[in-house]
Amino acid sequence: MEPPSYTQSGLSTSAGRAGFITTIVLLIVLTAGLVLRVWVQTRKRRRVQAHDYLYFAGYVFAVGYSTNFLYGIYPGGFGMHLQDFMRLYPERTVPLLKVITASTFLWAMATTLVKLCLLGLFHEIFTTPIVRYLIWAIAALSAILGLSGILLGVLICQPFAYNWDKTITSGHCGDSYKMQLATCTINMVIELMIVLLPAPILWRLQMPFKSKVILNGIFSLGLCVCATNLTRILIIYNQDQADFTYSLALIGVLCSLEVNIAMICASTPTLASLVVRNKCRSGHGDSFGGSSRVMNSFARRRMMKQPKDDKKARPSESTLISITAGDDGLLLSRQDIREGSSIGTTSGSTMVGEDV
Repeated sequence: MEPPSYTQSGLSTSAGRAGFITTIVLLIVLTAGLVLRVWVQTRKRRRVQAHDYLYFAGYVFAVGYSTNFLYGIYPGGFGMHLQDFMRLYPERTVPLLKVITASTFLWAMATTLVKLCLLGLFHEIFTTPIVRYLIWAIAALSAILGLSGILLGVLICQPFAYNWDKTITSGHCGDSYKMQLATCTINMVIELMIVLLPAPILWRLQMPFKSKVILNGIFSLGLCVCATNLTRILIIYNQDQADFTYSLALIGVLCSLEVNIAMICASTPTLASLVVRNKCRSGHGDSFGGSSRVMNSFARRRMMKQPKDDKKARPSESTLISITAGDDGLLLSRQDIREGSSIGTTSGSTMVGEDV
């Protein structure tokens, strides 16, 4: 029986084709989401916030990681068994090892930036001090993890060129297997913290139960990212390290799924305004209690201040989250209200206060 020819390297394998097609589809969806996000912000004339810059930077690294992975499949050999790859394409070994080396840095940057993007969005929405302290703490953990991932990528093999040039006699590498497991596990814990962070506040909103479920569902899409990360940890734990070109096809596509789905989730609150606003105009916006009570892309807006001479109407130390709808589509805003008014309503909106 003749050995397989693999005329298209990794694309000749089922794992390589699946990873290639999946990544292409994710890139198309991600790019469409970016275009729609820019269109919404331009149409609404919204000021570009810090989390928007983080999103755009994250998009660049997410595309970079995905492109790097595609190159690893073709003309690289992700999906092929190592012995077949070395038999047919020995001249591609060094380029493939460089792809693996670059993926460490691209993944670390992409995942860190998307986490900081989501946390920056939460920082604009939620103004309670304790929540903001948690946001800053998780942001610090995310930045530390990203920096450690970059440092490990630089230091895991000495000299650095030994990552792809195994002819260096004095070169040596650390345990990349343990590094991957540790990094993925910590990353999953941080992602879970980000997903769960807004849930307690959102469940306190005074609105129909179905609306709460939808609102929390939008913020909880990150659970898909956590599930992808967990699957990757299990695969890394059970992988055959001696046949890394074969196992990296599945690990790589899971990394691509994690990065790109996280980026798509970061755009979901903004893009939700398109869907809900159209429903409201067509008379089907009752899922949030009518067209005047729907969720926004979570840009913060100040309500009109009360006259200074009206002491009773002055805002105090309690933070009010208001969910309204208007020409801007969906809107999540905050307003200080009188101390002790933990729950209130205004015309065309649903509100709940958070005591500071």
